[in-house]
Amino acid sequence: MPSPRRQRETRALEIDMALPGSPAPRRAASPARKVVGSAPAQPRAKRAASPAATRERPPPRTTIKPSPRKAAAGALELSWLGRQRAAFGLPFLTCICVVYFAQGFRALSGLATQFFLKDSLGLEPAAIQSLLATAALPWSVKPLYGLVSDAVPIRGQHRKPYLVLAAAVGLAAWSGLALLAAPGAAAASLPPLTAMALLTALLLLSNLSTALSDVVVDAMVAEAAAREAASSGGQSAAGTEGENALQSLCWGALAVGGLCGSGLGFAASAVPACAIFGLSAACPALVLAASHALSEPPHSEPRGTAGGSLAALGAAGAALLRALRLPSIYKPLCFFLLQNALVPSPAQAMLFFLTDELGFTQGFLALQGVLAYCGLLLGSVLYSRYVRGVSFLRLFGACQLAAFALSLLDVLLVSRLNLRLGIPDRLFVLGSDALSTVLSRLTMQPFLVLAARLCPPGCEASLYATFMSTYNFGHTLAGASGAALLAPFGVEKGAYAGLVPLLLVRSATLLLPLLLLKPLLGGATDRLKTD
Repeated sequence: MPSPRRQRETRALEIDMALPGSPAPRRAASPARKVVGSAPAQPRAKRAASPAATRERPPPRTTIKPSPRKAAAGALELSWLGRQRAAFGLPFLTCICVVYFAQGFRALSGLATQFFLKDSLGLEPAAIQSLLATAALPWSVKPLYGLVSDAVPIRGQHRKPYLVLAAAVGLAAWSGLALLAAPGAAAASLPPLTAMALLTALLLLSNLSTALSDVVVDAMVAEAAAREAASSGGQSAAGTEGENALQSLCWGALAVGGLCGSGLGFAASAVPACAIFGLSAACPALVLAASHALSEPPHSEPRGTAGGSLAALGAAGAALLRALRLPSIYKPLCFFLLQNALVPSPAQAMLFFLTDELGFTQGFLALQGVLAYCGLLLGSVLYSRYVRGVSFLRLFGACQLAAFALSLLDVLLVSRLNLRLGIPDRLFVLGSDALSTVLSRLTMQPFLVLAARLCPPGCEASLYATFMSTYNFGHTLAGASGAALLAPFGVEKGAYAGLVPLLLVRSATLLLPLLLLKPLLGGATDRLKTD
């Protein structure tokens, strides 16, 4: 399972469902064109009317002008949210927001899982990081789910059944984890290796549930974004209001879910892990409820072929390979893989240092998560308001340099220089984590808009999932390399002298992606801005 910070970063992480047979979305009228309270225009009044038409003409309607307060409220509704409802439909908006809220709510279980492995099972930092990296593998094979969803319908449907399946798997996985972690459970009598294998399998299934539902909703977002871009005059070099609105809604719902999950984690820091895992089953339950709002017409045959499921998978795979051969697609993919994979992540070593050396409790770390999700919301607002028309290369270059500067804050913390500067540990950690979350949000938005726009019809789920899984796989490689470097640097439980040199190595590697900007992103979209 990815760490809470990694879940906030990835994901990334885009509402009548955009599927074949559904009505085409239409853009809402601009608020400036709507004059509240004015009488309807009658341009045909100047034409000569026949006597019969004159006799049948209905009496003129009396228009009652609303109060200024009601007029302002109506204009406010149509200024943003009303336009999105008219363009995409309320059921689709509800579904994507619920799925991303459920993903954010997993912050409740993320911290509880790490403390369960650390305190209840007594694992070392390297063992925990390896276990969590293994459990996170479903996030790295998301294109496979996308291919199956695009090519193989269930009862003629490509999206809704997979969403229901993902929710059912998640419900079973979290229920199993709650039973496994319960005091005096039968699993306590199992051999250590068997118990660890069972725990890893259940965590892997919980990640599979979230990753599969994420692929399905991402595909729906990509379909809607592609139609929105086409209805706005084609593939321009700027993101339309609808495209950016979808991503803002997704990330906003993720942040709200994270705030709720982290807030409950802070309040329930003394609650046993089994209760937290049981409460986490509410996430797939919410997804099950949201799936009932979707209305997907059945298809008589798999997309793109009439030769059955295997032929459909082959056709979808061929379409994905053709797309991946395009430089405008494979070069950004390589950059986002290497941007994360080149930087080793000693996340679990830092967790042990914060709890064992600095004495941070689970409740304080949950509070840290709350403030970090506030930073996620702030990053969304800052991007929507101020980061408009910024060069793609310039934005990523500036964010990479800022990430390098922020990484040095961990060096100050571990070396205890922050105390010499008069900054308490708790304040220092809260501030640095919030800043890094805002920076992560500013970095992800243009990537998400570009990834959604590049998806061709017929392989929306698979290609968008390829973008996201590449980003996630980079984080997985970073976690694996970080775990492998702990032993050479002499970092283990209770021994953190080598942590400062390891953090300096991590900071130095953050400069490497700057060398890849022009070669890999030079031909990408030059400017991404909100209309």
